[in-house]
Amino acid sequence: MGKMAAAVGSVATLAVQPGEDAFRKLFRFYRQSRPGTADLEGVIDFSVSHAARGTGPGAPKVVKSQLNLSSVSDHDALRAGLEPVSKWQAYGLQGYPGFIFISNPFLPGYQWHWVKQCLKLYSRKPNVCNLDKHMTKEETQDLWEQSKEFLRCKEVNKRRPRSLLEKLRWVTLGYHYNWDNKEISPEYSLEGLMLNLKLQYFGHLMRRTDSLEKTLMLGKIEGGRRRGRQRMR
Repeated sequence: MGKMAAAVGSVATLAVQPGEDAFRKLFRFYRQSRPGTADLEGVIDFSVSHAARGTGPGAPKVVKSQLNLSSVSDHDALRAGLEPVSKWQAYGLQGYPGFIFISNPFLPGYQWHWVKQCLKLYSRKPNVCNLDKHMTKEETQDLWEQSKEFLRCKEVNKRRPRSLLEKLRWVTLGYHYNWDNKEISPEYSLEGLMLNLKLQYFGHLMRRTDSLEKTLMLGKIEGGRRRGRQRMR
């Protein structure tokens, strides 16, 4: 997996102003830096040791994190291409409760497997991605198929336009967290999804004529109405 590092702390040139997006400022800073020229004063390298510290003043200390070994069985971990949880190296940062960094829990070869899954399978609709803001759902339906020929010819034509897959920044599975404005869209919230599922279920139930469940549900509703009328009297 190579050297893994997490950006923490602050650098003078990265001081965040009120109302400014701290994540976006850090992202642009490290993305635009040429290899070997980035200021790594605020970076902690988790591959060194669990006692490592950042080089900057006030950098938080890296500590060992205790994992629940029974949370994932060895059988389930193997099916997902992961080492047994007992072999995972997990770290946290003092002063940042809830933050856990796990250093490469994958079995040999499975990093490539999950990278391919993310690009080929999880980028498909109905999953939301950053390209939806600028393109129709039909245009972003299957980014893998649209881009693979372009990527194969990358070395032949280095001046070609970037493929859609190269423009992909994030994909959301499940209820949607918008990485652009850092908000959860109400229509994709967990509550919204549960309400939609309930409406679909009851709509399906009401269309049936021979459902015992429908009969029991309507009887319960009618019984509640009768009790309500009795209390009013």
